[in-house]
Amino acid sequence: YKGWMALTIHKYLEIFRRKNCWSIVAGSGTGSVVHLGFGDRILRTKPLENTKLSDDQINYEPEASLMIYCAWRISKSKKIICGWRDSNEPDGEMLAGLRLLKDKTIIDIHLADIGCDLDIYFEHDIRLQLFCDQTNGYDSDENYTLFTSCGTCTVGLKSSLEIEK
Repeated sequence: YKGWMALTIHKYLEIFRRKNCWSIVAGSGTGSVVHLGFGDRILRTKPLENTKLSDDQINYEPEASLMIYCAWRISKSKKIICGWRDSNEPDGEMLAGLRLLKDKTIIDIHLADIGCDLDIYFEHDIRLQLFCDQTNGYDSDENYTLFTSCGTCTVGLKSSLEIEK
C-alpha cells in the first residue's frame, strides 16, 4: 500500500504495539472468528449480559481490539500451536492456543507489502499470523478489523481498506 492508506493502517497498528492482551473471545459459539482485547480496561456504561464472558469482559471494554475473520495461526518458538480450523470446543486446540496470548504484550507487528497479512509478535516468542484470504463477497466477511479510540480500520474483501472515524 502506498500513500495515505499505508500511513493510516500503520497508525492503527502502532496503537497496539506494547499493549497487553487481556480479553479473548472465541469458541464454539463464534466458529473461527476471534476477538482480542488490548490495553487499558474502560468501564462500560452498561455491563454486558453474556454469562459466558469473564467479569472483566462483562464490565470493561478494551482500549483497542482486533476482530479476526480470516485464516490465522499461532506459533511459539517456531512451532505451530493451533490455527483457525482446529477444534474450538472448550478442551480443543484452538482455545488452548489462544490462551497463550492472555496477559502477553505485543512487541512488534509486521504488515505484508501485499494483501495486509499481519504477523503479530508477542513476548515469550509467541506469534499470531493473519492471512487475508477473504476474496469473494458470496461466502465471506472482511479479513479483520482494528477498533481503537481513533476509529476503526477494516481490511475487507481482497484486502481493501475502510476507515471509519
